[in-house]
Amino acid sequence: MGQFLSKKTYAIYPNQKYVGDITYIPTNEGWIYLATVIDLYSRKIVGHSISDNLKTSLVNKALIMAIKRRNPPGGVIWHTDRGSQYVLYKHRYLCKNTVLSKVCQEKETAGTMQ
Repeated sequence: MGQFLSKKTYAIYPNQKYVGDITYIPTNEGWIYLATVIDLYSRKIVGHSISDNLKTSLVNKALIMAIKRRNPPGGVIWHTDRGSQYVLYKHRYLCKNTVLSKVCQEKETAGTMQ
């Protein structure tokens, strides 16, 4: 499946393109997981969530935080690595059927949400 954003991508204005990822953080008590949403224009983290598990709610909370903080217009490109948390029904449902429906819709031909 092709990538919607090239490796040298950039945004020409805020809230145009968001990217999401999960970082694994070792602690003395086990692993914790940090999901982030980054605005490619500013390269700033605009949403984040921390959890002791890798459930879809981890990435959903980060994306919801970004939307609430930034209040972007419709048409934001949402790009991830297509890990299981991003392709599961709960995340796709969030993008299609909630307040995010104006922000991200599934792009059928690529591994991204648009």
